[in-house]
Formats: sequence, structure tokens, C-alpha cells
Amino acid sequence: MVESNIHRIRKALSAGSLLFVFVMAVFPIVAAAHASFVRSEPEAGSVLKTPPSAITIWFAEPVDARFSSISVLDVDGTKMNTGGVTGLPGDPNALIAMLPRLPDGQYTIAWKNISALDGHSYTGSFSLTIGVAVRSSGGVVPASISAPIIMNPAEPILRWLMVLSLLAVFGGLAFEGTVWGPLLAAAGRDSVPASTCDQVTLRTRAMLWSAVGLFAIASVGLLMVQTASATGSSVLSTVGKPVWDFALHTRWGQMWLLRAVFVVGLALVLWRRGVRQKKLKSSGQSALVLETGWLSLGVLLSAGTLMATSYVSHAGGAMGIEWPALINDLLHLVAAGVWVGGLFHFAIECGPLNRELADGRKTSLLAIVVPRFSTVAIMSVATLVVTGLFNSWVEVGRFQALATPYGSVLLAKVALFVGLLSLGAINLLRLSPQLASSKSAGWKLTRSVRVEATLGIIVLLATGFLASMQPARQAFRESHALSLKQMVENAQVNLTVDPGQPGSNRLVASIKDRDGKPIPDTSQVTVTLISDNSAIGSMDAVDMVRGQGSEYVLNNAPLTVAGKWQATLIISRSDAVDVRATFELDITNASPAAGSSTPSSRTAWLFVLGEVVSLGLVFRVVSLVKGRARIRQWHV
Repeated sequence: MVESNIHRIRKALSAGSLLFVFVMAVFPIVAAAHASFVRSEPEAGSVLKTPPSAITIWFAEPVDARFSSISVLDVDGTKMNTGGVTGLPGDPNALIAMLPRLPDGQYTIAWKNISALDGHSYTGSFSLTIGVAVRSSGGVVPASISAPIIMNPAEPILRWLMVLSLLAVFGGLAFEGTVWGPLLAAAGRDSVPASTCDQVTLRTRAMLWSAVGLFAIASVGLLMVQTASATGSSVLSTVGKPVWDFALHTRWGQMWLLRAVFVVGLALVLWRRGVRQKKLKSSGQSALVLETGWLSLGVLLSAGTLMATSYVSHAGGAMGIEWPALINDLLHLVAAGVWVGGLFHFAIECGPLNRELADGRKTSLLAIVVPRFSTVAIMSVATLVVTGLFNSWVEVGRFQALATPYGSVLLAKVALFVGLLSLGAINLLRLSPQLASSKSAGWKLTRSVRVEATLGIIVLLATGFLASMQPARQAFRESHALSLKQMVENAQVNLTVDPGQPGSNRLVASIKDRDGKPIPDTSQVTVTLISDNSAIGSMDAVDMVRGQGSEYVLNNAPLTVAGKWQATLIISRSDAVDVRATFELDITNASPAAGSSTPSSRTAWLFVLGEVVSLGLVFRVVSLVKGRARIRQWHV
């Protein structure tokens, strides 16, 4: 009965993991980067009597002027400014572009930036009107301030491979130093054949080198993708000077170079240990040698690579709370490496023990290893939970923000994490006690650990997507969408305007009868927009497109300025008189960052202090409970 339940749980978790991969692969996520628009001078959507001499735009994060741009386009799409952009002295979050004298007319200000913190690119636009009225909907339609971009689909995959390989290296070294190394070194001098120890060493070495190679490939690929995003060119065209300039002149690129130094050092450590192990094997000794010095150096170098990665992540971009966020993120990555990275090595190293050791010695050794690794895993899980709460506070902030793409992927990651935790509990509480009484328990445990490791890989895939997306706290904003209703000539007309802010809006008209049923003889719906601003003319009547059911849709309706607008709908009916419905629209000038708030630095430090205290208590309790039991079992 227990085996059947375990099998069903594994199948359900595997199916859920496959579903998550399918959804991530098939449904592209539209995500903006992180240096989002805050405000501009002149104000977005404003009507000016005289042309401005410059455009200044402020963003939510520091931006790199070297790879950013501001373009002023007239109604024909012609670029009116010829100079570049510069940073605003004393304010790293602002860009300024000098302008020639602009003639009267309507203009679209299109901008692109590169975050100086994490290297992400973001684009957007807004409208300005100078002097004269605009009386046509032709030409360039002003886009909304918060127009998102679709991130390069390769980016989350490359980030996933980088995190996966880096945690495999860090977790493998930590696993060898805290679990396998001490146990097998002692057992090897007793009854474990040297050939078994050599196989474990060979598998460990192969995984570590494979992980280092994968990290190098993914890291170079991500550098090229980031450079292509910054320069607006193809990935292949970045080879040479563009990628070198990006690496030298951006914070993200400089951290990339630092990571490269750490990885080269790590490769030298692995090479040195490999030479030592080969010498021992050639002399007839066990290749399994726990060299504390070299092992500690490898752990420190891989931890340094994790720190450099955090520095250009969401944590490094947490303005005002960078250091507590970085400390928290590093703890989170270290805990993930110890647990999930350790799982990878546990999964591959169980094979030689199951094949070559006698049943009694095999079960005895595994019965010690599982509780020992479980102790480390429990501490890691506690750290992941506590640091994950901090990350959620910083990156999400409120429950409503879970409705964003970032929030959806975060919820999927939490669900997978719970599944991973459930499998670990099954291994510890169900399969581990069977080792002493069942000859097949060792292989059952091995299969279960491999499933657990596979699920860990899927969890890290979610992490790759989260690292490539705009945090929910930044993306979330209070809804300003307008919803209006009228009853005219026995017709119920509903009109929604989204987002209800200056720029491009989506209008949806729903036309039903008094009973709420679609009116079948509706043949055409047109809309005319008029602003109460004397400098803005009316938009010519535009046909709305038939949508689902009783809906008619107009995308990119140019509600260019804040203030009062009038929307007039003409509903043509084949068997009745036309229906005219007029709505008053109040278009607010809210920033896309509205609804987001900056976490307090004092609160962040208190949160981190609480983490340290609570984790210290957890570690102390776990050590007292598990440590004595492990020592007694080892002596037995």
C-alpha cells in the first residue's frame, strides 16, 4: 500500500513538472525589464505652448547612458533629434536628450534603456503635443508609457543553465566535504573496496567538470544575449568589440568578468585535485582523498561566483536595501546549492554503492548517509523558507501582485518546491527505515533520489524565468481601467477603457439587450474620441472590430493626454434605428510604477537579523536532535 502511494506521488509530481515545462515552452511570457519609467520632464502626454529644449526621463533604477537612447518622432515617424543621450549629473536614474527647435505638432517620445544594475533592457514611449491641435488618428500612434518588451527566449534558459551548473559545483563540493567524504574515507579503510571509492570519485569528478563546462557555455551565451539586447543587434553580430565593450563598461559585464575569474580558479582547483587522485590510484591507493584545503578553496571560489551572480540579480537592484537583499540572496543560493546540488551528487553516487557493496554493508552505509544528508537538507530547507519570505517581501510586496507574470511563475516554483520537499520526506520517513529489512530498499531509495533531483532541476528552471522577469512589486500597479455603463434605446452598452492612462488604450464595447443577451442585428460600431483640452482635436470616427459574443474592440485608441475625454459610440442596427451612446472618460496620469513601494532599509535589516536569529535556533535544535542519533548510529 505504501509503495503504491509513493508511486502515485512520484507520477503526479512528474506530470506536474512536465506540465510546467510545457507551459514555459509553449506560452511565451511578456515581461518588461526592471529600469521602468517613473516620470518625465516635460510630463508624459502634456500639451505645450512652446517647444522644450530637452527631454529628461527618470527611471526606477540607475541606467547606462552608453547603451540607452531617446528618440523624438513626428507623426510620419521621422526622427527629429540627432544627438545622443547623457546621464543627468548627480542622478544615475535619469537620461536627458537635447532637442532642436520643434515645430508645432504631435510627437512620440520613444526611449530605450539598459539597467546599470542587472543589464536588462526596457523600452517604452509616450506622446507630447506642441501648439496645434491634432485632428487625425493617422501617423504614429502614441504607445503607453509601460509598453513591455518580450525578453529574448534564450535568456531564461541560459540563466537556468548557469544556476543549475553553479549549484551543482557548489553543492557537489559541499556534499563531498560534509557527507560522502568523511563517511566513505572512514569506510574505505575498513570494508568498502577501493574500486567502489574510485567509481564514486570518478562520477563526482565528471559531474563537477561537466557543470563547470556548462556554466562557461551558458555564461558566454548570456553575455552575447545581453549585449545584443543593449545594442539592438543580432546575437552573432556581437562577437568582438560590441561584447567586449559591454563587458568592460557595464556593471553587469564587470561582474561577468569577475565570475569568469572565479570559474577559472575553480577549474584549476578541480584540475589539481584530479592530478592528486590519479597519482593515488596509480600507486594502488584509493582515489578518494578528502583534502580539506583544496576542497575549502573550491567551495569559497564557487561561493564567490554565487555572490557575483547575486550582485547583478534582482537583489542587487533592490534600491535602498541592496546589502540586506544581497546577504539574503547569497544565503538563499548557498542553501539551494547544499540541498539541490547535493541531491545531484547523491543521485549519481548511489549507483556504485548499490552494485558493488554487500547487502549488509550497503544498507548500513546508506542508513547512515540518508539521516546525515537529511540533517543538512533540513537546515537548507529552513534557510530557503526564511530567505524566500524575504525575497517575496522585496520582489512581490502584496498578494495582489501575484497576478503578474512574475507572481504566477513564483507560485509555480513554490508548488514544485513543496513537491520536492514531499519526496525528501518520503525518502527519510518511508524508504530509509526499510533499508535494514529490505534488500531492494537501496535501489528504491536511489530511484526516489533521482526523481527528487530531477524535480530540483525543474524548480531551478522556474528560477531562471524569475531572474529574467520584472519583479512583481515593480510590475504591479493599481488598476486605473474605466468601466462605464449606459441604457440607450433598450440597448445596454458597457464600455471599458484599459489602462485608462494617457497613451495607447484598449476600448471594449459590449452591446446587449435589457435581458443581457447579445443584440443580433448589430451591424457596425464606430467610436469618436474628443478631448476637452482645446489644443487636442477630435479623432475621426473609427470602426471597432467584432470580438467575442457581444463585444467590439478598438486597440491603440490614442487618448494622448490626461484629463476629460468624450467617447461617442454609434451602434448601427439593420432592423432598428441606430443607437448613440456618449461616455465621459477621466484619463489619469498615473506612472506605471504606481502601486509599487520601496521597502524600508531599516525593516530590511531587521528582517535579516530575524533570519539569522531564527536560523540559529533551528540549526541548534536540529543539531541537538539529529547529531546524537547520528553519532550513536555510526558507532553501531
